[in-house]
Amino acid sequence: MIFFHSIRKKFETIFDTEENAFRKAQVLAPVFYYILVFFSFQQLEGLKFQVAHPHTLTTLTWPLFWAQHMDFAATVTVVLLFFVTSSLIGAFYSVHRLARIAAFLGMLFFHAYTNASGVNHQYDVWLWVSFLLLFLPGGWGFYKYRSDNNSFRKKFLLVFWSVQGYVLLTYTMSGIGKFIGSFEQLQRGGATLLSPDSASLTVASQLLQMQQDSVLGTFILTHPILAWIGFLVIFYVQITAFSVAFRPALHRLWALFLILFHLATYLAMNAIFVAPTLLLTVFFFDSPFADREISLKNQLKAFPLFGTLFVRVMWGRVTKHTNRP
Repeated sequence: MIFFHSIRKKFETIFDTEENAFRKAQVLAPVFYYILVFFSFQQLEGLKFQVAHPHTLTTLTWPLFWAQHMDFAATVTVVLLFFVTSSLIGAFYSVHRLARIAAFLGMLFFHAYTNASGVNHQYDVWLWVSFLLLFLPGGWGFYKYRSDNNSFRKKFLLVFWSVQGYVLLTYTMSGIGKFIGSFEQLQRGGATLLSPDSASLTVASQLLQMQQDSVLGTFILTHPILAWIGFLVIFYVQITAFSVAFRPALHRLWALFLILFHLATYLAMNAIFVAPTLLLTVFFFDSPFADREISLKNQLKAFPLFGTLFVRVMWGRVTKHTNRP
């Protein structure tokens, strides 16, 4: 009961925002669809190549049930053109739920197509974000704030926060996966998260699999301790990501941390994830719930698990230094 009461208090704190937060959320929500238009048009660059080099769609999931009656060229053409069209509709009429449903269906078909020849998790989060945005209440727009309606405002902000919470949850789930994998490695007598060479072994295994080097590959292999420290920091940022959804003071900072994590992944293992970084930028860099004028002390205090310790260490030293005769 105490736990649920605490969660409820956090929700009340998050949604007890000024009108400015509601207006900011209304401006940010359509940006997702604007980026979707750019992203869908970008896919057309490879349409001719894909048509000229057809391949078998081995795993046709239910959204593409109709593709079994068409050849590859027709299927990819229909999917990509519908993706572009639906994205345009969603972007132009984002205040209307029917338009957002169209954009979601376009994303659904495109996601099914990208997974028809093998598992591709690159666009999973985009698909679910487009689904969550369907629940935004209708009748909102840049010139129709309806900010006098407290219930309407809270419903809108709840959906927006749900998108933020889901995006952060995916990183926490990834962190939990690393922890479970580490536990299984421990049972087999292999390297775990607590092994100083765990990061370098992970990078070496990935690069060996890909048969190529990376920007920081050699450095990581020759400096395993430094890589391990960075690995632990990344694990901390990931495993605590969902808790940050309830800590608006950290929304912007944690998004930056997670984008830097994706950059580090590319520099270390040549694995690049563009789609998640766009979502982090759109929904967190100017988060409606974040206070841009928050002090460094309060921001550090909000850090999961170690916030109070950070403040005591840093401000305790300052106090002691100030009180010296």
